[in-house]
Amino acid sequence: VAVYIDDITIDAGEQKEIPILMNNPGDQFTGLQLDLYLPKGLTVATDEFGDIMLNVGSRTNYKRHTVASAMQADGALRIVAYSNNNSLFTGESGDILLLGIKATSDFVGGDVTLKKIILSRPDNTGFDAKDYTAKASTSTGILSVDADNEESSTFFDLSGRKLNGNTLNRRGVVLQRNNNN
Repeated sequence: VAVYIDDITIDAGEQKEIPILMNNPGDQFTGLQLDLYLPKGLTVATDEFGDIMLNVGSRTNYKRHTVASAMQADGALRIVAYSNNNSLFTGESGDILLLGIKATSDFVGGDVTLKKIILSRPDNTGFDAKDYTAKASTSTGILSVDADNEESSTFFDLSGRKLNGNTLNRRGVVLQRNNNN
């Protein structure tokens, strides 16, 4: 059984929704609690009322599960999803929660960690899942390459030296700068 998030690519000023996933083949759960730690420059997104943007995922709905969250003294966001009528999360893999995050102007990347993951079974017994760490990073900034536009481009090797001649027949990595931009 694993509760996890995929690695995240997000740029400064960008906001996106990330799924919190659970893989639980052969086991059933009715609730979960975890602490989420974000790196510097990555924050939890809020709506126009200042509420954390946290929603149920595809494996449940608001009739079956309630979600809540609260900031902890150590900087973690504690997230809880529970069922008043002992409803199961459906299926054995996929998103159980959706969380909005936002990158501030000083975001450069780091670890996103899920800790203290506790799952509850229908018989009210608990299961402690392993902590999980994913990487959050900014995009590379590499744009698409237009090989048909060689005449209006300048080419460089990885040392920054300008290359002359036909670059389409060269081996290795070549950087292309469009002279029109």
